[in-house]
Amino acid sequence: MSKLFIALDADTLLAIAQGADKAEGAIDVITTLRGFPVVTPSVLQELQDAAENDSVPEDRHWAQLALTSLTTWGMVSTELDQVQRDIVEITTSKIVGNADLLDCRQSTRIIVEAAMVGCRLLLTYRGEVLSVDYRALKLALLQADLTDCISVTPDMLVEFFHEETA
Repeated sequence: MSKLFIALDADTLLAIAQGADKAEGAIDVITTLRGFPVVTPSVLQELQDAAENDSVPEDRHWAQLALTSLTTWGMVSTELDQVQRDIVEITTSKIVGNADLLDCRQSTRIIVEAAMVGCRLLLTYRGEVLSVDYRALKLALLQADLTDCISVTPDMLVEFFHEETA
């Protein structure tokens, strides 16, 4: 049986740090499914940048809390080797260059990194990621020989899981 890896973006981790019920509930669902919540290098960098540089002290606090709580929350952080980083950059550039897909380089990189490490889902609140044409994104990821990674909100995951178990 293959492992279920689910990536979380910085917004989701910040929501968990702030105690958002659905974000915390998504971690419970991942645990129930015997999955592994994954934090990719770009997400770690976003949290570090926010913890050090955010202009709002409260936001810096939440980012710091998220960074220091990752292992407590059972998160797995990943590192990419040089070949993987190169593939992420090439694939990100191809996707950003496609008018039918994402135009935000950072959001695209997060999806591609998640796909690179075998994540089947990305939990996010980013509207530009959630509104992307999934079929076109799936084809772009498969063309790069990466896992197709579906983007959903933590709320969607919790609601779907509760509907399936009801």
